[in-house]
Amino acid sequence: MASKVRAVMPWYHGWNIVAVCIIAQAAGLGVMANCFSFFLEDWSRAFGVPVSTMVMAITLFSFPCAFLAPVAGWVAGRFSISRTILVGMAVVSASYAAVGFATQAWHVIAVFALCLPIGITFSSSIPAQSLVSRWFVRRRGLAFSLSAIGLVAAGVVYPPLVVRLMESLGWRWTWWIFAAFNLVVVCTLIAWVLRDFPRPDETAYGAHAPENAADAASPQMTLRKILSRRNFWITIAACLPPMMANSAMSVNLAPFVADRGLAMNEAATLLALFSVSAAVGKLSCGLLADRYGNRVPLFLMAASSTIGLVLLALAHGSLALGVAYVLLALGQGAMVMAASCIASEFGSHGFSRAYGFFNFSALIGTVPAPMVAYAAEVTHSYVPAVLILAGLCSAAMVASLLFVARRADSVAPGTIGRSSERPVDEGAARFPPSTACAALWPEPCAEDRVGR
Repeated sequence: MASKVRAVMPWYHGWNIVAVCIIAQAAGLGVMANCFSFFLEDWSRAFGVPVSTMVMAITLFSFPCAFLAPVAGWVAGRFSISRTILVGMAVVSASYAAVGFATQAWHVIAVFALCLPIGITFSSSIPAQSLVSRWFVRRRGLAFSLSAIGLVAAGVVYPPLVVRLMESLGWRWTWWIFAAFNLVVVCTLIAWVLRDFPRPDETAYGAHAPENAADAASPQMTLRKILSRRNFWITIAACLPPMMANSAMSVNLAPFVADRGLAMNEAATLLALFSVSAAVGKLSCGLLADRYGNRVPLFLMAASSTIGLVLLALAHGSLALGVAYVLLALGQGAMVMAASCIASEFGSHGFSRAYGFFNFSALIGTVPAPMVAYAAEVTHSYVPAVLILAGLCSAAMVASLLFVARRADSVAPGTIGRSSERPVDEGAARFPPSTACAALWPEPCAEDRVGR
């Protein structure tokens, strides 16, 4: 038998890019978003204002982020993404420090409304996913989903740390400590690891320096071109309803399950289960997009959300509600699928701006949450509002079937690094099944294809 020699492939720097993007997103959102509610009582006592006044801070934070999203996409497509993320994280660090120095309620609200939206928008999802799109063509869905898990990781890691620091040092020092951590540790990682493009010898996963250099010199994707693409509107129609449903039912989770007779400790368990299922949904959508193309995970994501909502309308008891919320949370892969669909449609050269405009449209996803609460107050039931959301998600299922596969960055043999806008068949567009040793390495090991 011929001897088999295992080819040792070098570690691909693109995975380091993904890891730092995860850290940057978790560091930016971990305290100000995931742990916001922990500070409300302390702020209320320190500034002598009701809690409802301080809640305005997170409300006013959301709207500037939506309007800055297209700007962030334009900046990421025109300037250095790594420097954009670095500057954004520096702004986040300064904003965290400013919150610690606040002496009146309006100081905190002003930081959340004016400073943090700039820092978060320019250091999180849009530039991070834009950078990942330049480093991956093959396994791009997996890379997108791992990058998006940074938001989930923040919700797991930061709350216990924040609670312990607040108990021992107080809320001001908590903000100052994380400001210093972001500035010293996270900014150093960003400056050290992130690069805008692969080097000429880093051609794994379909990425190629000549292609990316051409992309950098190519004209900006205009809004007119973006809006003229049929797949862009199909992506919105397929991804937005599951996003709306997840936002509405997660915000209203506690009163909803209380209406079904569950105690608050059971609601907390459901929320933890919901968060874990959301991470599974994001990762699964990325893997399925790499294996089968975008249409299959788009449909499954919308179908899971629809079934989960129907079960929520009918279910009573912790087990049934748990199953329903798990199915609904799997639909949180919507943001991963949006990134994957936009990357396949516009390529790395047009991804930044198109993804920025998609994030602007995602502002609609925040609308149903108060509407569901208001409908429940008027009708004394959540069922009508939940069924309306189920109807929207079923429409998303239909829209997903209309998605036409494109491979804007072709990886066919002999064409790596070239761009193709030619529509292709969904089955032909997907990549071959991966082997075990190809999970993290650029190419399958040669001996895995010999003697089987």
